[in-house]
Amino acid sequence: MQLSWKAGLAGLAFGALSMAPALAQTQTQTQRDFSGMSAQQIFQLCLDESEDDGECIGVWADNCNDQGTTTDAALRCLEPEVAYWNSRMEGAFRELKGALSAEDVDPNYPLANQIEVVQSAWSQLRGAECAFVRMTYQGGSEGNVEYQSCMLSWTAGRTLDLEDLWQAPQTQP
Repeated sequence: MQLSWKAGLAGLAFGALSMAPALAQTQTQTQRDFSGMSAQQIFQLCLDESEDDGECIGVWADNCNDQGTTTDAALRCLEPEVAYWNSRMEGAFRELKGALSAEDVDPNYPLANQIEVVQSAWSQLRGAECAFVRMTYQGGSEGNVEYQSCMLSWTAGRTLDLEDLWQAPQTQP
């Protein structure tokens, strides 16, 4: 299998460093009646019906209103969606690394090792960025909510980037 690694990896590495993903993209689901549905069910419906999973980032958290309006309630709404995207990202990373390992024919260019370096650097950048966001609240409890929102945005965006790279059109050199 030949994938378009050169363009994809370059874009992935650059995208990771320049990414400033935003939550609350346009939601097509807002027009519908979701009474009686849990936030998780609404999120799954969005994933099932959307052509672009990026449209669903934040839908779970945004529709989680049964927990109350406290900081703890907001965190309980964000955490399951962060966990979903994190799990999906880890799966996409494993798939991509496996494909790259199969493509590693030249020991001078170990693609599978390099994607680990890129992922580690991205993870450190995400952590630093989200920690900074939390610090801007100078210890206030809202900082924890914004930290989780940041983690959601970055993780979901990275997930989609990895999946796009994995599913990149195949080309012949």
